[in-house]
Amino acid sequence: MNIVKGTVQNWTSLEEIKKVFEKKGFSDIEDEEHGLLINISEELREFLKVIVIDDDISKYYKDLEGSLGIEYLLLIDSFSEFTFIRQKITTLGKKRIEKFKFYREDPKNSSLIKLNTLEFEKVESFENLFDTKAVVDDFYKQYKEMRNKLVAKIQGIKDKDDKDKYAQVIFDRLIFLHFIQYKGFLCGDKHFLYEKYKEIYALKKNFFDDFMKFLFFELLNKPNNQRSLKHAEFFDIPFLNGGLFREHRIENENPKIWISNDVLGDILQFLDDWYWYVDESSDFGEDKALSPEILGHIFEKTITGQKEKGAYYTPEPITRYISENTIFPYCVEKVNEKFSKYYKEIKNILSKGDIEEISYLYFDVLKNISILDNAVGSGAFLLAAQKVLLTLHEECWGIIKDENNALIKSEIKAIEKHKTTKYHFKKWIISHNLYGVDIEEGAIEICKLRLWLSLVSEFTKETIEPLPNIDYNVMCGNSLIGYIQPPKEEQVTLQDSRRMSDILKEIHKLKEEFSQEEDPKKVKELKKKIDSVIEKENENLNDSLFGELTHRGVKLSRTDFNKLNPFHWGLKFHEKFISGGFDVVVGNPPYVRADTEDHL
Repeated sequence: MNIVKGTVQNWTSLEEIKKVFEKKGFSDIEDEEHGLLINISEELREFLKVIVIDDDISKYYKDLEGSLGIEYLLLIDSFSEFTFIRQKITTLGKKRIEKFKFYREDPKNSSLIKLNTLEFEKVESFENLFDTKAVVDDFYKQYKEMRNKLVAKIQGIKDKDDKDKYAQVIFDRLIFLHFIQYKGFLCGDKHFLYEKYKEIYALKKNFFDDFMKFLFFELLNKPNNQRSLKHAEFFDIPFLNGGLFREHRIENENPKIWISNDVLGDILQFLDDWYWYVDESSDFGEDKALSPEILGHIFEKTITGQKEKGAYYTPEPITRYISENTIFPYCVEKVNEKFSKYYKEIKNILSKGDIEEISYLYFDVLKNISILDNAVGSGAFLLAAQKVLLTLHEECWGIIKDENNALIKSEIKAIEKHKTTKYHFKKWIISHNLYGVDIEEGAIEICKLRLWLSLVSEFTKETIEPLPNIDYNVMCGNSLIGYIQPPKEEQVTLQDSRRMSDILKEIHKLKEEFSQEEDPKKVKELKKKIDSVIEKENENLNDSLFGELTHRGVKLSRTDFNKLNPFHWGLKFHEKFISGGFDVVVGNPPYVRADTEDHL
């Protein structure tokens, strides 16, 4: 049977739903008081339970925890809203609820495709209900068309590459704003941007010149105490910090950029038609619903020749698995070394709950662990690593928080500086534990965007805080070319006759100030100082490396060498490499086909 829009619109009773499943080959269906029990696999004895609900849906999740083989729920709210539910168990035994939702009055084509794949004895067809690929493909198709229009309409930028990059900057900002807009952070209006566009358009003004630049630079990048009083109506719009709404290099180099209303109107109307859920672990699962993960898929699909550049988007289950199986063993190893123990799994340490061991794990291991993705792309692995570390922080803190000692008291004071404990953990992890490098500038911006959005997901309008500056956590460069060892600290530089050790100390001090600073003017000054110092030494190392390559007979012009954008690890991440480098490296392994490798 082919399920079409009219089929779903006719789902006004359990009897109608039962008829459809019977026609699709599900013959073993039992009537229950408020629903149906559908056998989806005789072989595996797995069932779908259909329930007409009358309350909060979470109370029905317990049906997934019994021993009756109920693997999926279909919860029906007033025969207008239909939600498929499944439960997953994480490595640490945490429950994770996933949803797929659609509406009877207007089921989208992507939902109909999924419903039509449902088949008796094919449990995977029910698993596919929770796959977001169709939604992503639908969004990207329209996004690509809009992005091409934007590139064609941007005026005031001569360089073709910069014009293309600037189109991405605009889309990154607008997508970010749609996420925070949907949380009510833009004057409490989920449709603020499109409504403001229509208002500006009616006044025959240009939206880009007369509002977007004002919104970016005068509101989102300025605290209230630095804003003009004449803009008091917008004081409800939060100061975000972080760097997304600082003037971009392209904007500084091209002060006469202009974008017409027609293309911006089309883009805003397109973006306004979607639901934007800022939490990547959200269980929304509905038509036209997007999480920040969409940015990863955009990156994968947008980069020209992505396969040649190694740009693959790795699905969340894989990033989670690899992150857990690198971070957990590292933590276990550190605890075993410290206490001469033989723990095999992290859950053994946590379940035992030894206060001394957990305190060490929390304050010495988790607080200081450094995790690198040296081909970070859109940040999928760093986001997965963040989730793993967050879980460990929460588990450890739950065990030790009631202890009465100086370390605990100090940590409580640090937590109380923020509105929520979870935000404190996330901010610490992003600022102190996660690092990435990528050759694509656009990838770096998307990665930072996703890390910021993971913090925004913890905010309410009352608890929003400025975002951290992470420019020196996630950096652009060719991670395969460059010096790894730190510069020799006794070396005297030609530029200012100071010892390298003094220069590196200055960089460390400025970086620490920069990461904590929230005043936009001071942030700009600090960044200028740091970049100035680093670039001088970076140029010295480039000269040395280029000379070394040519001496070895490598035929390469200096122009082509510069295009390689070498990344000198010992300089850019000196604070890590003087103590041995990063603790954990995450990323895709060199996958091979097992059936073609005789030695495997």
